[in-house]
Amino acid sequence: MSPSLRAALSLPLVLALLLGGCGEETPSQARAARPAPQAHLVAALQVAPSAVPITHERPGSLRYRRLVRVFNQEEGRITALDLYEGDRVERGQLLVALDDRLLEAEIAAAHATLEQAELDLKRLEDLRARRAVSESEVSLARTALRVARAELELLETRRSFTRIEAPFAGVITERLVEPGDFVSKNTQLLALADPDSLVAEVAASELLLPHLAVGDAASLRIDALGAQRFPARVLRIHPSLERRTRQGIVELALDPIPAGARAGQFVRARLESAPVARLLIPFNALRRDRQGEFVWLIDAQGRAARRAVRSGLQVEDRVEIRDGLAPGERVITRGFLGLRAGKAVDVVSDWVIPPPLTTAMPIAPMHIERLYQAVELVSAGRLRANAPALTRLHSYPALLGAAQASASDTTEAFLRCAALAHAWSTQALRLDTAELSAAIAAFDAARAPEAVVGSGLIDPVAACLGSLENAATLLHLANPARFSLWDRELEAVHLGEPPSEYHMGQARSYLRFLATAQEVIAHPLFLTFHHAFCTAHQARLQRLGIPPYPLSELRVVESAAAELARAGR
Repeated sequence: MSPSLRAALSLPLVLALLLGGCGEETPSQARAARPAPQAHLVAALQVAPSAVPITHERPGSLRYRRLVRVFNQEEGRITALDLYEGDRVERGQLLVALDDRLLEAEIAAAHATLEQAELDLKRLEDLRARRAVSESEVSLARTALRVARAELELLETRRSFTRIEAPFAGVITERLVEPGDFVSKNTQLLALADPDSLVAEVAASELLLPHLAVGDAASLRIDALGAQRFPARVLRIHPSLERRTRQGIVELALDPIPAGARAGQFVRARLESAPVARLLIPFNALRRDRQGEFVWLIDAQGRAARRAVRSGLQVEDRVEIRDGLAPGERVITRGFLGLRAGKAVDVVSDWVIPPPLTTAMPIAPMHIERLYQAVELVSAGRLRANAPALTRLHSYPALLGAAQASASDTTEAFLRCAALAHAWSTQALRLDTAELSAAIAAFDAARAPEAVVGSGLIDPVAACLGSLENAATLLHLANPARFSLWDRELEAVHLGEPPSEYHMGQARSYLRFLATAQEVIAHPLFLTFHHAFCTAHQARLQRLGIPPYPLSELRVVESAAAELARAGR
């Protein structure tokens, strides 16, 4: 490495450059100063009940709550049908007309019969007044008159059935016959739906249903309409469960119904239950083997002990323990390799990134100055435009687009992002199936907008992929706003040696670099820098003939450090 580059990298630059700055103890110095452990090193936490609202994302579909299948009650030939699928109709509008000529003739005959019955009754009543007929004959004439009137009313009702009108304002969803067709009674002709009755139906677990109530707030993402989430509320909870899956149907009402929403579209519903006290542990602390689920505890003598447990709901990167644990017990969360029952353990602190800063922290001015240098380098076009760099630059928006595409479940999304991470990096794709379930759970938790960035999310993914670079890329694809990329060249600069396979020191370095990036983002001047860098970056893309694409905040910080590192070479 050239002396000029070492001088440039000695300054506390963002990501790789910031991680070694300001006289802070380097990882190699820290490792040298730390005495060799006499016991098995683990990370642990003391479990305690915590009341947390549970957010669940459930797949479902949109459907019309008010959908009418239009049947005919009278047979005949269709004489009028001018509506097609998608046509809107008003209440009372004519939908279908049937040939009514035969009924008209029967009605005319019924009118004549009625008139004759009225005349017969009048004649017999006159004769009765002169005592020329009996009372029974008059009664028979009155009955004949009532029958004639009923027959006429029946025929007029049947004639009304030849004109089918819309029972409510809606839209035609099906047209099953054509004008000229002869239809027998009770044949479906059309289907009419009320667009304002569109609801989402999702299946919820029997464990979740008791914590939901009609009127609870929810949100929906309709894959066909993009990544936007739409407000919703719980409209109805069905009282019975499906016997095989033990799941019940929850109906969600959209208010307002978004434009472009259609029945049958796939939705992802996010439901939040009321806070309930639960015993939660990190997901990677829950272990599984042929005997079932278990955790490692630290007993009173400071030794590892195995305990069988029964898990419940998953809450982001934590899982509920229903049986087998008591409040106050210490659960081992990391350091399982080589761990066995009865082995003495030594607890080390867990590395966790604090939440994003709400107030600006004082940062040395040289940080921002170095960032502005990156902006100037980009604007001046002084960076080497070699083929591999251009390929990665051009593929980045396509990489994000492919990662954000809809997937049938979390496993499919994880495997897709793992393949994309492999395509982006130079390392071989490797999946440790023993760590796959924990990695998928961490990946799912990392996709949350406010995911807590810590080793609980990074370690399982890195252990599964066998590479911190691939793990960082996969987590970046899952949540670009919370996880930045990990550049192997910058990693080598920071560690002072070629990067090796995944180990705990690298994960800690990655966490520190993310923490430092959060500090830079909180700096008062960062918004100005963000605008300047994005403007220069988009100009460079335009010069290279690459369509512009947005950059997340962490991606901007990482890009600035990478640009300076390349310029130094």
